[in-house]
Amino acid sequence: MTYSESSPIKGTGIASSDQIDRFMADMGRRLAPNFAPDHTYQAPPPFGAQIVSLCAQVGVNADLVTGQIVKESAGWQSAIVRAKNNPSGLGAINAAPMEGAIKFDSPKAGIQATIAHLLSYTDGRANLWWTLDPRATAIPSQNLGVVRSLSDLDGRWAVPGNGYGAGIAALANQLIAGGRTDTGGRPATKRVIVSAGHEHIGSITADKIGATSADRLRNSTGALGREVEWNGPWANALVAKLSALGIDAVRTDAIYHADVYTEDADLMIVGHCDGTSTKRAQWCMAAAIVSGGSTDVADDVAKAFAETWYEIYPQLTGIASNGPITSDMTLEYEGWYRTKRTPAVLVEHFILGNGGVWSNDLSPEQGADADAQAVASFFGMARSQNAGRPTPITSVVPRWFPETRHYIDHGFKGFWEDHHDAIQIFGLPLSEEFVDSTGLTVQWFERARFEWHPGSNLNQWDVLLARIGAEALSADNRAFPDAFVDAGPPNS
Repeated sequence: MTYSESSPIKGTGIASSDQIDRFMADMGRRLAPNFAPDHTYQAPPPFGAQIVSLCAQVGVNADLVTGQIVKESAGWQSAIVRAKNNPSGLGAINAAPMEGAIKFDSPKAGIQATIAHLLSYTDGRANLWWTLDPRATAIPSQNLGVVRSLSDLDGRWAVPGNGYGAGIAALANQLIAGGRTDTGGRPATKRVIVSAGHEHIGSITADKIGATSADRLRNSTGALGREVEWNGPWANALVAKLSALGIDAVRTDAIYHADVYTEDADLMIVGHCDGTSTKRAQWCMAAAIVSGGSTDVADDVAKAFAETWYEIYPQLTGIASNGPITSDMTLEYEGWYRTKRTPAVLVEHFILGNGGVWSNDLSPEQGADADAQAVASFFGMARSQNAGRPTPITSVVPRWFPETRHYIDHGFKGFWEDHHDAIQIFGLPLSEEFVDSTGLTVQWFERARFEWHPGSNLNQWDVLLARIGAEALSADNRAFPDAFVDAGPPNS
């Protein structure tokens, strides 16, 4: 069974309540570092059985409801769902999403209200749970009882909402496939674990590495130096960039993850930034971690990625390499912190001189950008990411804006970066790039609306500016989908 944007909302799901709970927790771990208000994972309540039961009562597909909740609440990690038990942004408007969002007494009440709101779209006033839908009267009459498939939610539940239903289908497929495989048993997406090597001991949390490992590291002499201020932000930035590329990227503290992330991954990057006591030239290096019983296949993959990294990272950052790291330098990162079949690479981004004082201007964001390009190149993603999009610039990595939780990519990114003082001119992105109802590729910014018109303005990435402020709002007074209000990068 495979879901698509054409899948009917009414029906019966196939995932068990345990599957739903595991999937919600797994997605929460992946998304919390970027979308939780404190950037820390909190285990969702075990409500899988409630979703299955509530959906069965009214004939709604529980797999699809789970996918929508994951999409809207970032795996039950968003500020709104934590503070208000509101898993679908009901009542949240763009101007003040937290203030407008409705507060429910319990997770079950919020889930039931979400299902009830779906039923208002599918059944109209014949909705058996009409009185349980706090936003029923906000739906225009022409939208009541007309939704049949997921794609019918585009432009209704979410505005403009292009691809909103398809995004729910993709998540539902991950749910029923156990999170990572397609119907042929092959990985649906690449899975990359990002480890913040030299994480400050005070930042290590048991939810990411397990209680046993947390105690082990907290009782060690590790990671207390100046360099720890770089590695945490780098890891968060890299996860966001990889996620925007469609990679299943997860974040782990320090160097250990096996207690939590027991599943094999396609790659693990242990990122470091070291300091020295004397002034010295800047340099960077990387090496496969081959100790600790990892398989020969995993070691070969890790070595191949290190070679790709050397082709890309020094060139993009301007920091020379005097590596690679020798095998004996990776011994302290033995395989006990990862599965044996997961390729692992230790990356030293640069060495600090002057007694640990910064001696170059490379930021964690810039380091993560170069790393993400190496990953994209290694997995052969550079070409496929740009199909059918505005003319791409050299970089294949989207630019992420934590202030608004949106990103720019492709030619829109090129156009934005071509302008000096772009933030003052255009402002920050308020949506992602999407195709509107007329087939036009657009993106909203604080003070501008970008439009892609192929062949119209070649020296300016084929981007034209349009007047903003005249766009129609949705029935719930939202210009953008719920996911744009309180979620983040694509595939989230």
